[in-house]
Amino acid sequence: LTWGDYSIRMRRGGGGLGNAALRASGTPEQQQKWGGLCLAMAITEPGCGSDPSQVATSAVLDAARGEWVLILGSDDRLHATDTLATIVPLLQTSTAAVIYGDVRMMAPNQNRVPVGGRYAGLMSLERLLADNICQQSMFYRRRVFAELGLFDLRYRLHADWEFNLRLAFQRPMQWVDVIVADYAATGMSATRRDEQLAAEMPEMIRRELARRPYDRALWPLQRRL
Repeated sequence: LTWGDYSIRMRRGGGGLGNAALRASGTPEQQQKWGGLCLAMAITEPGCGSDPSQVATSAVLDAARGEWVLILGSDDRLHATDTLATIVPLLQTSTAAVIYGDVRMMAPNQNRVPVGGRYAGLMSLERLLADNICQQSMFYRRRVFAELGLFDLRYRLHADWEFNLRLAFQRPMQWVDVIVADYAATGMSATRRDEQLAAEMPEMIRRELARRPYDRALWPLQRRL
């Protein structure tokens, strides 16, 4: 959907080719086993394949054409009717790669924010090592995905956290005092730990710091780590 300077790209769960094929020709056993899942279908030719590094979050980034991208889940919503009207002037004047605000937590969560409470305020690089910025509060410049790559899908729950760390080390990020979205906080990423990211994050951070030994802003963090 597109109107004026805004467009919406949607990925509808349960409506992919895989689900259509399952409903049309799946056995009762298959429908019972997979009927509750969102299924994709890939049709390939010899020599072709599916490269996860080319897959964008929610399968919509490749189709995006705007300068800025905001990603919401189907059970999330913009916090107020004037949220975009409030944010757009900031987007038009900012030089940052990402502008992010806060979210209102709408369910119990691993961050221990009360239901209805606000998360998370200014996220320094040091704080980002321990807590992620809620993706539903982030407006990404679309070009950063071309410059830094897409989300690393090896991290099934917190690919956005790994991407945000890459961003924080390499591009300016700007916090604004605005509640952007009401975050449902009911998905796995809000309630579970990404074990692979937890195991690999320390080495990733050391590698990023080693690439910037002369960056004075990082010296205090280097000494602590």
